[in-house]
Amino acid sequence: MYSTNNQTETVLPKLRTIVANLLKADPEEINVDAPFLEMGADSIVLVDAILKIENAFGIKISIRQLFEELTTLNALASYIEQKTTPQPVVNTPQQPEIKPLLALAPTPFKVSNNLSHNMSNNAPNNTNPSLMESIVRQQMQIMTQQLELLRGFTPTNSAPTTSAPVTSTPTVSAPIELKQHKPSISNIQPTKLSQNTPGLVSFSLYYFGNYQSDFEQDKYNLLFKGAKFADEHGFTAIWIPERHFHAFGGFSPNPSVIAAALARETQNIQLRAGSVVLPLHHPIRVAEEWSVVDNLSKGRVGISFASGWHPNDFVLAPEAFGKHRDIMFQEIETVKKLWRGEPVQYRDGSGKDFNVKLFPMPMQSDVSVWVTIVNNPDTYIKAGEIGAGVLTNLMGQTVEELGQNIALYREALAKHGHDPKSAHVTVLLHTFVGEDAEVARSQARQPFYNYLRTSVGLFKNLVKSQGLNVDLDNLSEDDVDYIFSKAYERYLQTSALIGSPKSCMPIIDNLIALGVDEIACFVDFGVDGNVVLNNLHHLQQLKECYQKAIHSVAA
Repeated sequence: MYSTNNQTETVLPKLRTIVANLLKADPEEINVDAPFLEMGADSIVLVDAILKIENAFGIKISIRQLFEELTTLNALASYIEQKTTPQPVVNTPQQPEIKPLLALAPTPFKVSNNLSHNMSNNAPNNTNPSLMESIVRQQMQIMTQQLELLRGFTPTNSAPTTSAPVTSTPTVSAPIELKQHKPSISNIQPTKLSQNTPGLVSFSLYYFGNYQSDFEQDKYNLLFKGAKFADEHGFTAIWIPERHFHAFGGFSPNPSVIAAALARETQNIQLRAGSVVLPLHHPIRVAEEWSVVDNLSKGRVGISFASGWHPNDFVLAPEAFGKHRDIMFQEIETVKKLWRGEPVQYRDGSGKDFNVKLFPMPMQSDVSVWVTIVNNPDTYIKAGEIGAGVLTNLMGQTVEELGQNIALYREALAKHGHDPKSAHVTVLLHTFVGEDAEVARSQARQPFYNYLRTSVGLFKNLVKSQGLNVDLDNLSEDDVDYIFSKAYERYLQTSALIGSPKSCMPIIDNLIALGVDEIACFVDFGVDGNVVLNNLHHLQQLKECYQKAIHSVAA
């Protein structure tokens, strides 16, 4: 436990080492006056910092304080010193004179009234003028940085976010008719296009939301009506997940079942598994089921394969857990061989070898394959080695990390003789596009909070699977709400299509520049289904703007 001896000499160096270790940086390179946000710290890093600070100094700090008050190492060190310094006992009957904290400064120092409260919370009694000036400057910065991204991106105009209490999202069960709108795209254009594939980005719909287990008459209403809209308006695909034993994505324990139904409801759009957790299944069954869907849809199937990560899912195949990644890549090749009509040898019930051939055969001679990846560079490389596409998201990686991973993927494709033009990177983004950016962001805010709360159990497991030592169970309710609000702010700026068509364009332009080929629009994360359906024409407007850019380049 922390000792109060020689505090001034020990607090700041200890904090510097803690933060440097979390950021994987040299302690000497850490600027003690730089905001944590500018140093690259996000909410996960700051949560871990809170736990390490409590262990080292015995001081409990909230994540809100690190974002809004104690935003630099100097400010944090001063706060810890103030809290851990034993206060002298004054034995005097007289009432001590009460002075403002600022009056204790050695020299006169002017500060605006609206900053005095923050100053009194942060400044130690022995503060020198230079440190006081640093703290004041930092507080002035914080007033303009509340909506800045967690990783240092330049903010755009967005509605202020508060950590509102989480409540149930109201549902509207009345039947609706989809509005038919003619999008107007004459006044908005992509601001920049990729050098390699100018304007070439496709749009699809992705479903992986929160659905309760109990029977509901309209549980699949958003899925089927959204699919019909996408089918009629030139979207590329519908992505359907595999998820077991949980409300988060649990409406689809087997994507081939829903894809078979969609095959009879649609005519043009591709039907893709996003994803099949291959280690949970026999590859013959996977090939058979999706071959049937390919027949029903007349050749519109695509499959993304995942290795799985939640231990509970592996009650279906407990022997596969621990080696599930290797099994996935091994059995991808089995599925592809069967799809092409090649025999694969297995042992039958009598102990004899039997050459299995797929029946019925699919319409497509080969099946398009993706690998579902969060943020594992080795898996990106392996996907490139086998010539598969990539299905990923921005919940487990930054935009910069995505760019680095895409570069590794494309390098591996070329190195193993695959045509670079065959590369296909699909990125999942939470999507709610409306006419007005502020209105859309306001409508989506509470559903997004609810979505995060529903998936917090999965999020905790995902954090553990990524090797991050974060004890989310020990966070206060205020800290959890604050993390949610900051996550929403970050997503608005870099990782979500929540806003108007125009406000969403910079995000898409940035992804195109990184080499992204397809945006999978995650539309069922919690906004009322009827509201989503009645605003799909705004997403169509955004899509058509990029299609117009493609046609302009081709001409």
